[in-house]
Amino acid sequence: MSLDLLPSSERHNRRRKMRSFDEYAASREKIPSVEQIIEQSEHAKKVAEIGFALEMEPKVQESLQKSVNEILPYTSLWQSLNASQQEAVLSQQFTVQVEGDSAKQDVVAIVPEGNVAEKIQLPAAITEQIASQLQQQV
Repeated sequence: MSLDLLPSSERHNRRRKMRSFDEYAASREKIPSVEQIIEQSEHAKKVAEIGFALEMEPKVQESLQKSVNEILPYTSLWQSLNASQQEAVLSQQFTVQVEGDSAKQDVVAIVPEGNVAEKIQLPAAITEQIASQLQQQV
């Protein structure tokens, strides 16, 4: 919209905002840096490798369960799990899945057997550890 068509008080306010660096920076859309884009693509690549391995080789499910069982109890995510979820992880009564939705990146999740509603999405750091262990095994 042209500034000429606005009332003078509105024109003054908009010009003042455009001159203020803080106002401009706050209103500007956040653009990810090159490093962030590279990091996101590396993460997506690792999650895709896990998903592909899960679909192609049934033995990978067992090795991923062992990896999650070794890593998860020593993370901060462990404290947020309830007792039944912790028991399912310790007894390896869960499946590892790669899930995706159109708005976010694909994520690795563990689903306790018998209760699909208690799906636990794993953070990127844990996914990285699992992916590195999977690459060492293959």
